[in-house]
Amino acid sequence: MENNVNPAPEATNAALGYEEASKAYYKSVHFWGQITLLLGMAFSTIAAIYFGFIKGYFPGWTPILTAFMAIFGVMGHVFFDLPSLITDVLLMGPAAKYMASLTGNVSNMRLPSALGAKAAVDCGPAGGPKEHVIASIGVIASTIVNTGFLVIMVIAGTYLIRLLPESIQGILTYILPALFGAIFVQFALMNWKCAVTALVVSVLMLTVLSSVIPSSYQAFLVVVSSILINVFLALAAEKKKKAAEDGGEQK
Repeated sequence: MENNVNPAPEATNAALGYEEASKAYYKSVHFWGQITLLLGMAFSTIAAIYFGFIKGYFPGWTPILTAFMAIFGVMGHVFFDLPSLITDVLLMGPAAKYMASLTGNVSNMRLPSALGAKAAVDCGPAGGPKEHVIASIGVIASTIVNTGFLVIMVIAGTYLIRLLPESIQGILTYILPALFGAIFVQFALMNWKCAVTALVVSVLMLTVLSSVIPSSYQAFLVVVSSILINVFLALAAEKKKKAAEDGGEQK
């Protein structure tokens, strides 16, 4: 004999209320998240437009194009990195992802903060609003701490630089090349073949090809050429390895 047990009306109403509240929450998150990102892009360009076209400090399109091509050559893949976008949304929730996209440093600061906040408390069902709210609190805390320390260091650094002698201040112009050099060495220790390829392409671009290719495209072409050459070499090595394994099996 089967026992037909109908769920209590209170439980049904609670489940319906939770579902409606979840839909309302995520609808609000996407609405304000999209508006916030649009406002962030607008405020990011207002200062450049004001100083460039109103105050008359426009540097010309050549340095702007040079900077854009150089940055896009290194970070342009982020626009097409859909797996990371989907993974971040699943781990952090949409609200935290909106904030992380606006503040930056997603993989090395925002995502660990969100995961740490979720691990510290009971978030309830996986993927639910409570879990996403806790992740959002972690991202907010990370952003406040990061921005606060950044403001303090900028103010303190500006004051300390003014106290330095002019001879030492001139040395500070080499900070950026030294930083990129250290990053290059760090990646070279991971894969020296890719580092050699990038170094050879860079030297050729600055010497042999400098008179042929405009300076505004050189950085971009160095990055793209290095990536394509390394991909080609990796595919060739993989094909050679597979051919050697197939030849060994036939013997």
